[in-house]
Amino acid sequence: MTGELTGDETYVKIKKKNHYVFFVSDKEKKIITSHHVFEKRDTLAAIKTIHQTLLKYPQKPENLRLVVDGNPIYHLTQHYFSLNKIPFELVQVIGLQNKTETDRLFRSYKQVTDCLNRTFKQEAYLTMNGFNSLNTTNGYLTLFTAYFNFLRRHESLNWQTPVEISEIKDCPHMPAKWIKLLELSYDSLSA
Repeated sequence: MTGELTGDETYVKIKKKNHYVFFVSDKEKKIITSHHVFEKRDTLAAIKTIHQTLLKYPQKPENLRLVVDGNPIYHLTQHYFSLNKIPFELVQVIGLQNKTETDRLFRSYKQVTDCLNRTFKQEAYLTMNGFNSLNTTNGYLTLFTAYFNFLRRHESLNWQTPVEISEIKDCPHMPAKWIKLLELSYDSLSA
């Protein structure tokens, strides 16, 4: 993973009520580094999701940057981490048009996040028409993240998957790739 992260939240329906999926992703690697579903779109939700990502680093990158939208919860999140000696640069890209130099410089980060949200909505969530429980939603997000990181070919990566797994690469079709990925995850849990 790099130190160039993007964060965003989108809504999902669980039992016909809005809940919020928080994603953090690595802009360069095109991987989802963490995701979580919360009942509220608040600072605690942002802190927990970013914390999940930070746990994946052996040590915090020197120049950690998080690019997000204009939601004020991220300023409080940055403050929380700063108080806990985990400072990072926070960049907020606001709106759909470049009104500031910051917007112009970091618009591509926002576009990566928007693309992730669209992919989640189009390929995953819309076919489900909502979820019946929080557990079902989190399970589905885990499968979506596995697909996004290990199986889905990304145009911006010359049609490669973000994380290449040699054991999966030669599988003849997507069902075989899923089976192999599940076997590998089971083997890693058993070890």
